[in-house]
Amino acid sequence: MLRVVLDTNALASGAIANEGTMKRLMDAWQADAYQLHTTPSVECWRSVG
Repeated sequence: MLRVVLDTNALASGAIANEGTMKRLMDAWQADAYQLHTTPSVECWRSVG
């Protein structure tokens, strides 16, 4: 499985995007197309999102 680390800005953009590259990346993650790896500071954001 592909493992991906995205920049925090990319995660935020993908979370609010309705279309575009970041939306497709987030959709692919939710479809288990890759494993998203984060740092502990991003884990806090992920639990809110």
